[in-house]
Amino acid sequence: MTKRLFVALLSLATLGTSAQDFQLPDPAAQDDAALSGAMSHLAAQTIAAYHDDDREIYLENLFRLQMVAGLYDKAAETIATLRQMRALKIPGGGEWVDVQYEIFARAKAKEVADKVPLEEAYRQS
Repeated sequence: MTKRLFVALLSLATLGTSAQDFQLPDPAAQDDAALSGAMSHLAAQTIAAYHDDDREIYLENLFRLQMVAGLYDKAAETIATLRQMRALKIPGGGEWVDVQYEIFARAKAKEVADKVPLEEAYRQS
């Protein structure tokens, strides 16, 4: 599963970027912890270079990159901004769109900041 996530991140890394060199580890030669760290680093590199003229698409991709980079507070803010942007387009306001990602991002941020188990942080979120 970690390798599938790595491939997905790699695909996302190419969206909206011009010719840019990113340092990629050999996934076959990495353990899960090293691969996770490499993915976080790659996501941070991609965030620095990523752009898209369509703000909605930009925010959609940005929050995912922020999640992989471990920037959970920023990801939650980005998701909230995206949900507000989409609220006018969706019947009933669309408060439910991407709410699962926002809750998870807030739980991960709480887990890291408060050093509590993810399950507890998730319940609190």
